[in-house]
Amino acid sequence: MVTLVSSNGVEFVVEKRVAEQSLFIKNALNEGAVEEKVIPIPMVTGNTLSSVLEYCEKHASVTEFQENEIEEWDKEYIEKADLNLLYRLLQASTTMSIMGLMELGVARVASLIRGKTPQEIRELFKIKNDFTPEEEEEIRREMAWEL
Repeated sequence: MVTLVSSNGVEFVVEKRVAEQSLFIKNALNEGAVEEKVIPIPMVTGNTLSSVLEYCEKHASVTEFQENEIEEWDKEYIEKADLNLLYRLLQASTTMSIMGLMELGVARVASLIRGKTPQEIRELFKIKNDFTPEEEEEIRREMAWEL
């Protein structure tokens, strides 16, 4: 068993096979970089780590015969995440080096912005437009061949 400690001090005791879905944790364990198998997870809160571990638990138990099932589970898992959780999952997957979760999150973001205008994307992600009208026009001229 391995104990993971979130950035806000929440502890999770998980099986090694679950924890090793994270390359960060797997390397720490293999290199003996941690004592007594207690691993702090920086920049990942308890709520986020709980969701990440749900993903890791599911993927640690998958056999090659369950590949179709896991794809459906992944789709449901990532689609139920609101934008705030999606952002935190992407941060956690980067911090913890969980490539499958990172790819899943990036694909979800891509599906959210596909076919949307820049203004719609700004509204979706609450991004302030800091371009002047002149700068926007210049960008449109430069990018005309792409649009």
